[in-house]
Amino acid sequence: MKKPSQNHLKKVAEPKKAVSAETEEAPVTPTKHAPRRKPKALLIAIGAVIVVAAAVALFLVLVIGKSNQAELETKLRDLASDFYANFYYSQLETAYDDDKLKEFLAKYTETGIKINLDNLSRYSSENYDTAKEAQAFVNNKTDEKCDLAQTQATIYPQSPFSKNDFDITVQLSCGFSE
Repeated sequence: MKKPSQNHLKKVAEPKKAVSAETEEAPVTPTKHAPRRKPKALLIAIGAVIVVAAAVALFLVLVIGKSNQAELETKLRDLASDFYANFYYSQLETAYDDDKLKEFLAKYTETGIKINLDNLSRYSSENYDTAKEAQAFVNNKTDEKCDLAQTQATIYPQSPFSKNDFDITVQLSCGFSE
């Protein structure tokens, strides 16, 4: 058997085509994987998660702010209620007979009896450490302490003018927007 000659093993070169500079294209190099485009559904899901997270954060900021304000209003209402029922009314009972007491309290059904946080902090209560309670009146959002003179409760005695017949409105002065 004859061995093939080296000439037969050589590859025949293909003739080059004439290419002008205008039509020349860059050679395409094959890649293992073509780049994938992210599916629209994934982008929508990521966007939805971001929107939900932002909404939850905003909600928490608003709720925490409101709950702090509501908590302080309730605390002020409780302090004023304790002051009126357990101190102020008791003082009036010893000073006036029933008719005069009712007549005196009737004068304040419209205007109310105002007491600020400073005065409440000096009141000695069995139920509250009023001085410590007054110092705890702080707007958690801004860290602003409530103004002791401007933060107040207004007590409106109501007929039949017993110890527990009253309404209270409160006003906080520590940076809460109205």
